[in-house]
Amino acid sequence: MRIHNRHVILHYHIFKNAGTTIFWILQRNFGKHLAALEGDHFNGRLGNDVLLEFLRKHPKVQAVSSHQLWPPPPEHDGFVFCDILLLRNPLTRLSSIYDFFRRSPVTKDPLTAEAKKRSTSDFMRLLINEYPHQVDNPQVNYLSARSRNSSESMLNVASRIACQATVLGTTELFDVCAVLAEYSLSPFFGALNFGYVAQNVSSMAPRDLELHLAQFRDACGSDTYEQLLKLNAMDLELLETVRTEVLRRFERLADREQRLKHFRLWRSILHPSSVRGVLASNHPHDFIQYANFGIH
Repeated sequence: MRIHNRHVILHYHIFKNAGTTIFWILQRNFGKHLAALEGDHFNGRLGNDVLLEFLRKHPKVQAVSSHQLWPPPPEHDGFVFCDILLLRNPLTRLSSIYDFFRRSPVTKDPLTAEAKKRSTSDFMRLLINEYPHQVDNPQVNYLSARSRNSSESMLNVASRIACQATVLGTTELFDVCAVLAEYSLSPFFGALNFGYVAQNVSSMAPRDLELHLAQFRDACGSDTYEQLLKLNAMDLELLETVRTEVLRRFERLADREQRLKHFRLWRSILHPSSVRGVLASNHPHDFIQYANFGIH
């Protein structure tokens, strides 16, 4: 990495993968030098050319968050991109999506209206039958979308791209991911503080993974739950690959336990009333109205 290259943090904001919390952390660290880059359609996709053009127009931007940019980052002589990517158990993610749509205002996304009139089981069957892209290994599809013409399998592409991310994590290992982020990004951006107050968290989702999955299974019914398990077999395998890689990176830190202990101590003193709230949403349609917030 040449020192004169412009380093930019690129946060791939996957819906309901703790993205709003990451955005909140980035805003605390970068303020007006953080931008949200979104298109005009709630379900749109942006190319890397849009990102590069945006950065050329805004030379002071140091971090970008987007629902609609897809990895991998662009390769460009003038930039070095430090990407942040968090994955999640696909079933707890689906549960969280349903809870979020239930409590959110109706938007142009038809699923926000459908969730309000359907049970968990009915909503999941709707996704299976009419919106299969939402339930058929969506994280593998997201990561492999730009390399599908390759002879490499989708799962291998997704695993390779994920493990190349500068900052990689899972929602279940969020604190470890935050410690690794502070360590990995500090050479380029100075001392960063990834202490956080969790944002946009569904009160219906218990913190314990096994309990959350058990409750989701009960709400779906055994047949629908088993169907979702089969549809997300590659996502679950990808998640395990990412989890292994995150722990491998953490084990390489000589002072890892001290770093994690210090991080959790700092995190414990943060309180929602003690810090400025982030102006952000966890849904692309609502997020658009805040695009490029603070950029002049």
